[in-house]
This record gives sequence, C-alpha cells and structure tokens, in this order.
Amino acid sequence: MVMGTVSYMSPEQARGNPTDARTDIWSLGIVLYEMLAGKVPFTGETVNHTIVSILEKEPLLLENVPDELQRIVRKSLTKDVEMRYQSARDLLIDLKNLRRDLDIQGELERSTVPNRDLTSTPTENATQMLSGGGESTVSGRNAATQNVTISSSSLEYAVIQAKGHKLATAVAAILLVAVIAAVGYFGFLSKGGGSKQIESIAVMPFVNESGNADVEYLSDGMTETLISSLSNIPNLSVKARSTVFYYKGKETSPKKIGEELKVQAVLLGRVSQRGDDLKLSLELVNTETQDVIWSEQYNRKQSDLVSLQSEIAKTVSDKLRSKLTATEQERVSKTNTTSSEAQQLYLKGRFHWNKRNTEDFKKAREYFQQAIAADPNYALAHTGLADTLALMPYYGNFRPSEYMPLAKQSAQKALEIDPNLAEAHASLGQILTNYDYDFKGAERELKKSNRTRPEVSVCISMAVRSLYVCGK
Repeated sequence: MVMGTVSYMSPEQARGNPTDARTDIWSLGIVLYEMLAGKVPFTGETVNHTIVSILEKEPLLLENVPDELQRIVRKSLTKDVEMRYQSARDLLIDLKNLRRDLDIQGELERSTVPNRDLTSTPTENATQMLSGGGESTVSGRNAATQNVTISSSSLEYAVIQAKGHKLATAVAAILLVAVIAAVGYFGFLSKGGGSKQIESIAVMPFVNESGNADVEYLSDGMTETLISSLSNIPNLSVKARSTVFYYKGKETSPKKIGEELKVQAVLLGRVSQRGDDLKLSLELVNTETQDVIWSEQYNRKQSDLVSLQSEIAKTVSDKLRSKLTATEQERVSKTNTTSSEAQQLYLKGRFHWNKRNTEDFKKAREYFQQAIAADPNYALAHTGLADTLALMPYYGNFRPSEYMPLAKQSAQKALEIDPNLAEAHASLGQILTNYDYDFKGAERELKKSNRTRPEVSVCISMAVRSLYVCGK
C-alpha cells in the first residue's frame, strides 16, 4: 500500500516497500531542495508520472549553491538507501562542517568590508545589520569597546545573508539550526524527558450517526477491528470488546472512563454512511487532562473500507508509539483481505454473531459464507464461520454431531491460510475442549492464541465453557 504526499515520497515508499528513518532523510532532502530551488525536484502531470520521476530520474543540479551544500542535498536524495545518509546525525555532522566553513567565509567577508563607519555606535550598526541597510555587521573590536555584545551566530548570519540575497548560505544555516533542534528534541524524548508514553487505551464503541440501524454493523465492526489491530502494539494494554461495549449508548466522559477502566487514553469515533459515501470522525483523548491528542476526519467510499481501516490503525499506532519495527507496523495495519465486499460481509457476520440468538446465528452463518465466497483466502471469515457453527448447538436445536465437525473444519482451514491467527487458535481450542474433549490439544491452541495476541478477547469468550482459561 502506498500512502503519503507523492512529491515527497522516497523510491522505496513509492514502491510500497518497508520504510525506515532513511525515508525521512529523503523527504528532508526534498524540502531542502525546494527551499533552494523554489520547486520540488520530482514532478509530473499525474501522480503516476510523479512516481515514475522519483523512481527513474535524477534531480537537476541546483544553481548558485555551494558545492558542499549541493553534495549534501544529492546524498539525501540518493535512490539507493544504502548510499543515502543513514541517520539524521550523519546529516547533522555534514551540516556542522558546512556551517564552520560558512562562518570562516563570513569572517573573511566581514573583515574586508570597505568604508566601515567606525564612528557609528554599536546600536546603530546592529540596527543596520538586522534591517539590511548599510554594513552587514558590527566590528567586534568596536563592540567590545562599547561593552556591547552583538551575537554573530549562524542564525543571525543567515538572516543577514538572506537580506543580501545569498539564499544558499542562509538556507544551510537555518536548516542546521532546525536539524540540531530536532536531533536534540528526539534525544531528549528517548531519555524520557518528553511526555509520558501512553501504555493503555480503550477503543470506545463508535457512534452510528447515520440514523440507519442497518449501518450499526459498520460502527461496531470498525470498533472491533481497531481493538484487534492496536492489540498488536507491544507493551500497550488494549481493553477488550466485552469491556468497552458496556459503555455503548451511554454518555460518559473520557475522564470517568479513564478512572473506571484505568486507561490513559480513549479513542472516540463517529460513523455515518450516505449511499456509497462513508464519513468517519476520530478523536484520541487523554483521559487525565481530557485534552485531544489527535483528531481526524475521513471521507471515503464504501469500497475503500479495507484501506481505510488499515490507514486508521497505522495512524493511531503512530500517535501512541513513536517508533514501531517494520514487523510490528505490518501486524498493526494487516487487513487479512483486500476485498471490501468480503470485509463488509465479515463485519455483518460478527455483528449478528454477537447478538447470541438462534436467528442471528443463522444470519451470521450466511454472511460468513458469503464473505468466504467473495475471498476464499479470508482467514477471519473462516474463523467467524467456525465460531458460529460451534455455538449454534448451545443456543438452538442444532445437533453437535453435525455442527461441531464443520466448525472444526472451518477453524483448521483458517489456520491453514494463516497459521498465526490468534482467533483461529482460540476457536479450535474451544472445539477441542467442548466436543473432542482433547484438553491437552485445547490448552495448546489456547496458549498459541494467548502468545500471539494476549489481549484477544475472543480467546476468553471461546474458553468460557471449558476448564481452561487463556494463559493458563
């Protein structure tokens, strides 16, 4: 999946490949090039043309730019990630060296400025320096005589040179200040000096604003999907569906929810659907201060449901954790299917499955079967069918000898498609317990489920009738 502002994408990002800090170096290089040239280096008539330009073309040489700054920009924009700057610190070192050279050059220029007015006061000279009129700086000797210190820092020098139309020098100095600040800031955060990291969250039931009960499956389904996705973030406690759905339809403040559930943040959502148009509003709120950490509104087509859920999961995870590994990012944004039709049918199936009555189990079974027909490799749909078939004998006149083998077959099919799917291991564990009486096998499956995703709520719901509990 390719996401981001196209003109600032790195080649690996444009290809949809895994990214790391070196992708940010590329984007910073684009910004620097744009500051110097007044335009981005890679453009095209369409998005596709721009991507082709990023992948295949080299940026034009910058005009009236020092050779060293030219080299820094080009190294930031090297298509081969191994040849690019490997970290912001490497870039910082080169910028420091460039600043040193510029400072030396500036001192030489200041020492040879003709017609210096030595009768002017330091205040007058400083005013001239900052206003761009007259001489460019104040004599250090004159300033010392007057007991006034006029700073000649790189930032001031950048301002002076900018007013003198020496853009490249000014940009280099200003960029250096920004990079130093960024490196220092993230170093400060890494030592625990920043805001306290969020370690617990509750995804509250999304509100259905459509006024249409037929859309309720969507608001509930997206809530459950996000709970499932965020539970893949290491060291993050995510409250289970059974816990948060207690609050559905209730007006409760984030602060009270935080106190009752012992969570640091809540994710609130509102969903509305008009025809094929889908609107989703999200807020991530600090439960202690009730301040909004992040908010966003998404307007998409119903057919974009799969990519939308993946995008939201990744965005929220980025707000909760400053850095995830490529594997963790993949787990968080994993969708299990590329078919929006299959995804919607699955959500409808889960919606009816959660109602726990005979008629809704029949509807759930139909929806799961339709989801499988739309995408035979949709492991979650096979798991949903297994869960439905396994519970039907407990809620209606359905023979266990007929339904339980079918349930087991569906759970095994899900694991055949995705051996690491926690929900499938939990489903198989329940079947082995309640029908096969294979307690060792059940314990093995439930432990696999718990090891894969400790927070998976379905594990408890499937084990509730057995002698085993997740994690035992």
